[in-house]
Formats: sequence, C-alpha cells, structure tokens
Amino acid sequence: YQDDKARIKEAVKSGKIPMTTSWTLEDFQTAVMEDDSFKGIKNTNMKLIYDDQVERLREKEVKETKKRQRLGENFSDLLYSIKEISASSTWDDSKALFEDSQEYRALGSETYARRAF
Repeated sequence: YQDDKARIKEAVKSGKIPMTTSWTLEDFQTAVMEDDSFKGIKNTNMKLIYDDQVERLREKEVKETKKRQRLGENFSDLLYSIKEISASSTWDDSKALFEDSQEYRALGSETYARRAF
C-alpha cells in the first residue's frame, strides 16, 4: 500500500495524473489504470489512495484560498493607504500609483486586483 500510495502521489504531484477534488473514485481509477506501471493495484488500496489524495488536494485548495485572501487584503490595505485614491477613482487613473508595489504583483492576476479595487 505505502509503495503504491507514494508512486501515485508523485504522479498526481507531477501532473502526470491531473487529479482535481471534483474527481470521483471512478475518474481516479480510470486515470491511474491508463498508466501500465500502476496495473495490479488492489481496489481497496485504490480507494484508500483516492481518499488520501482528495483530502490532500482539498487541504491544498483551502491553503491557496487563504493565501489568495491574505494577498487580496494586503492589496486592499495598500489601496486605502494611498491618499490619491478615493471612492470615485478609476482603475486606469489609479493603476500607476500601485502597479510597481509588491502587494499588486503578489496577486498575480489583474482581474483579481480589479475586483479588489
């Protein structure tokens, strides 16, 4: 079990098996069995590995969501600290005031930054 789990975990982590939290056990089994190196894994092990992988991916999603939320709050705090930006300011007029900031660049998405603005 531990060997199978480690090999599949590595395949998921590397993207060889592009698993998401929305996958069913059947989706997971189909993807795993497409790779001949995983043939012969017992169904009970497959179920346990699937449960473990889904839980790990959910934890990762929660962590990424919290990080994104924190980055959004940092950007929002920056916007409030810039005196030249008011409730009537536009994105295009204000962008030059923060586009070189670490808080803006850390967001990695102009779409997300626009929503926060």
